[in-house]
Amino acid sequence: NPTLIGDRIYQQIPKRGLACYNSVPQDSPGGQKIWFADDVHANIVTSLRDMLIAWNADTRKVNIIDARRGTIVKTIDLPAVAKLWATATKDGDLYASSDDGRIERLVPRK
Repeated sequence: NPTLIGDRIYQQIPKRGLACYNSVPQDSPGGQKIWFADDVHANIVTSLRDMLIAWNADTRKVNIIDARRGTIVKTIDLPAVAKLWATATKDGDLYASSDDGRIERLVPRK
Protein backbone atom coordinates (compact mmCIF):
# COMPACT_ATOMS: atom_id res chain seq x y z
CA ASN A 1 0.00 0.00 0.00
CA PRO A 2 1.14 3.56 -0.57
CA THR A 3 2.23 5.49 2.50
CA LEU A 4 1.44 9.21 2.87
CA ILE A 5 3.81 11.26 5.04
CA GLY A 6 3.44 15.02 4.82
CA ASP A 7 3.26 16.03 1.17
CA ARG A 8 4.90 12.85 -0.15
CA ILE A 9 3.58 9.43 -1.10
CA TYR A 10 5.90 6.43 -0.93
CA GLN A 11 5.09 3.34 -3.00
CA GLN A 12 6.97 0.05 -3.09
CA ILE A 13 6.88 -1.26 -6.65
CA PRO A 14 7.44 -5.04 -6.63
CA LYS A 15 10.76 -6.15 -8.14
CA ARG A 16 11.61 -2.54 -9.06
CA GLY A 17 12.12 -0.46 -5.90
CA LEU A 18 10.69 2.40 -3.84
CA ALA A 19 9.18 5.48 -5.47
CA CYS A 20 8.50 8.87 -3.89
CA TYR A 21 5.85 11.15 -5.37
CA ASN A 22 4.57 14.63 -4.61
CA SER A 23 1.09 14.11 -3.13
CA VAL A 24 -0.23 17.46 -4.34
CA PRO A 25 1.45 18.19 -7.69
CA GLN A 26 0.27 21.33 -9.46
CA ASP A 27 -0.67 21.00 -13.11
CA SER A 28 0.55 17.37 -13.22
CA PRO A 29 -2.44 15.04 -13.49
CA GLY A 30 -0.07 12.12 -14.15
CA GLY A 31 1.74 12.74 -10.89
CA GLN A 32 5.18 14.09 -10.08
CA LYS A 33 7.96 11.66 -9.16
CA ILE A 34 10.51 13.11 -6.73
CA TRP A 35 12.90 10.15 -6.66
CA PHE A 36 13.12 6.43 -7.31
CA ALA A 37 15.32 4.05 -5.31
CA ASP A 38 15.87 0.80 -7.18
CA ASP A 39 17.92 -0.63 -4.30
CA VAL A 40 15.11 -0.31 -1.71
CA HIS A 41 12.79 -3.31 -1.63
CA ALA A 42 10.89 -2.55 1.56
CA ASN A 43 7.73 -0.81 2.70
CA ILE A 44 7.79 2.46 4.61
CA VAL A 45 6.77 1.96 8.23
CA THR A 46 7.33 5.45 9.63
CA SER A 47 9.54 8.52 9.41
CA LEU A 48 12.01 9.75 11.98
CA ARG A 49 13.00 13.38 11.49
CA ASP A 50 14.40 13.46 7.92
CA MET A 51 14.78 9.68 7.64
CA LEU A 52 12.39 6.95 6.54
CA ILE A 53 12.20 3.56 8.22
CA ALA A 54 11.44 0.77 5.73
CA TRP A 55 10.85 -2.90 6.52
CA ASN A 56 11.29 -5.94 4.29
CA ALA A 57 9.49 -8.85 5.96
CA ASP A 58 10.94 -11.43 3.54
CA THR A 59 14.58 -10.59 4.27
CA ARG A 60 13.87 -9.30 7.80
CA LYS A 61 15.88 -6.16 7.19
CA VAL A 62 15.26 -2.52 8.03
CA ASN A 63 16.48 0.19 5.70
CA ILE A 64 17.01 3.68 7.03
CA ILE A 65 16.56 6.01 4.06
CA ASP A 66 17.35 9.67 3.52
CA ALA A 67 13.88 11.07 2.77
CA ARG A 68 15.21 13.89 0.58
CA ARG A 69 17.35 11.76 -1.74
CA GLY A 70 15.99 8.22 -1.45
CA THR A 71 19.40 6.78 -0.59
CA ILE A 72 19.98 4.06 1.98
CA VAL A 73 21.82 5.41 5.00
CA LYS A 74 21.95 2.12 6.89
CA THR A 75 20.64 -1.44 6.69
CA ILE A 76 19.93 -3.39 9.87
CA ASP A 77 19.44 -7.16 9.94
CA LEU A 78 16.72 -8.24 12.37
CA PRO A 79 16.58 -12.03 11.88
CA ALA A 80 14.53 -12.62 15.05
CA VAL A 81 11.83 -10.09 14.05
CA ALA A 82 8.76 -11.48 12.28
CA LYS A 83 6.81 -8.22 12.09
CA LEU A 84 7.69 -4.53 12.45
CA TRP A 85 5.12 -1.74 12.80
CA ALA A 86 4.78 1.82 14.05
CA THR A 87 2.15 3.74 15.99
CA ALA A 88 2.08 6.48 13.31
CA THR A 89 3.48 7.05 9.85
CA LYS A 90 5.23 10.24 11.00
CA ASP A 91 7.59 9.95 13.98
CA GLY A 92 5.82 6.80 15.20
CA ASP A 93 7.08 4.51 17.92
CA LEU A 94 8.45 1.25 16.49
CA TYR A 95 7.41 -2.18 17.73
CA ALA A 96 8.72 -5.59 16.73
CA SER A 97 7.33 -9.05 17.31
CA SER A 98 9.29 -12.28 17.14
CA ASP A 99 8.31 -15.70 15.86
CA ASP A 100 7.76 -16.87 19.44
CA GLY A 101 5.34 -14.00 20.20
CA ARG A 102 7.55 -11.59 22.11
CA ILE A 103 6.91 -7.89 21.46
CA GLU A 104 9.52 -5.21 21.97
CA ARG A 105 9.54 -1.46 21.56
CA LEU A 106 12.49 -0.20 19.55
CA VAL A 107 13.91 3.15 20.59
CA PRO A 108 16.45 4.93 18.34
CA ARG A 109 19.71 6.09 19.85
CA LYS A 110 20.12 9.83 19.95
